[in-house]
Amino acid sequence: MDILYENIKRMRKERKWSQEELALRTGYTDRSSIAKIEKGEVDLGQSKIQAFADAFGVTPQYLMGYPESSPRPTLPEFKTAQEAIKFILEVPMVAQFGGYNLDTMSDQELIDMANLVAQLIRGVAVSNTGKGENDDEP
Repeated sequence: MDILYENIKRMRKERKWSQEELALRTGYTDRSSIAKIEKGEVDLGQSKIQAFADAFGVTPQYLMGYPESSPRPTLPEFKTAQEAIKFILEVPMVAQFGGYNLDTMSDQELIDMANLVAQLIRGVAVSNTGKGENDDEP
């Protein structure tokens, strides 16, 4: 299961999250727990693996390194401008989405844009895997 711990560390770094940020997103109280997990010093149970997968927007199978799995986004519907802005700024592909001036957009425009981009990402995931979010895995 070393790949699990390597993937957790890699994905955290790709998102430019601190260990403290990842701890908050996964229900841990401090960064030292994440440091131990990334070193492989802690065995994670199913619910914690799911928490990490949810935080990264991938399946637990993908997080654990199974090649037949693909990262399938589990993206929320955005209800507040703060959620939308956070998503826009944290996902590099979205942040580079051209033609928008975030400073002049209304809260509703930000929410609508983030929801549209999330819907597009879901569509790409479905076209790449041939499965919808609710389809059963083989």
